[in-house]
Amino acid sequence: MVTCKQLYGTYAIPTVIAGQGFAVVAAEIRRLAEETSVNSKTISDGLKAFFESIFEVENANKQIGEAFQAIGTEISQTRLAFDEIQGGMKELSIGTGDINSAVSNVVLSSRNMSVSVQEITEMISHNTSVIEALRDKSSQTLSRLDVINTSFQDIILRSQNVRDLGFASDTVIRNLDESIRAI
Repeated sequence: MVTCKQLYGTYAIPTVIAGQGFAVVAAEIRRLAEETSVNSKTISDGLKAFFESIFEVENANKQIGEAFQAIGTEISQTRLAFDEIQGGMKELSIGTGDINSAVSNVVLSSRNMSVSVQEITEMISHNTSVIEALRDKSSQTLSRLDVINTSFQDIILRSQNVRDLGFASDTVIRNLDESIRAI
């Protein structure tokens, strides 16, 4: 029977045992490095998707701003239409005063009232179309807000994934540290 001393010499056994320990540590380091590489790629992909979502949200915000600007313009036009209606109402009031002041002006006042009523009808029709346009803009705005909400929900999910990957990486690094310390 051959002894270890005959095979490896006096100091060979501790060197072989130490070599096996380093091989285990090296294999563990290699495995942890591969896991870290995969986790880094996953985090990188998640961050890329996250920033793409932010870009989409930014575009949606820009569109909402444009929609609000258009709504503001429509409101200004509606205000002008109401001012015109008020002016028409003043004209109608003047016409009514003219009717009361002289019978001879009744026909003339009736014509003025007819014109004013026609103008008011046109203004009401215009206001109705402006209100419909305002409803459409509001509907578009609500739709865009739904897109933003969906994007925010996606961002939250992606943030949670990044956090979970960070915890996983932290655990892997702790395990590596414990493995190294154990050696």
